[in-house]
Amino acid sequence: MSFDGKFFPSAEECCLHEERVTRFSGLAERCKAVVEGFRDGQLLYGEGRASPLVPADLIDHLRAIPEDDLIELWNDSLMYLFVDSEGPIHEKLIPSDWEFFVMTAETAYKVLAFVLGKTS
Repeated sequence: MSFDGKFFPSAEECCLHEERVTRFSGLAERCKAVVEGFRDGQLLYGEGRASPLVPADLIDHLRAIPEDDLIELWNDSLMYLFVDSEGPIHEKLIPSDWEFFVMTAETAYKVLAFVLGKTS
């Protein structure tokens, strides 16, 4: 039996389930910290103290971006990774979605680098 009360035919399947639940739980907490940080202005305007879940280097990176550019980046791109018309995205994500997201982001970066002549 897993820590959330579900039964599995083998210890291996139980461990996989528990790992998936634990990973999803951390993902949900970090997504919530990002959404609330932008909503409250902590990440967007540097007001107040951001969640301790958000690392200092990420906060520094965001605060170095000009405010108008960061607002546009959030509204036009980042927001859709975290929120949709039905609510928080992280409640619907499964671990395999992360692999697809990483592949998509890496591919977009490489294609744009090529188009902008930034490849070596």
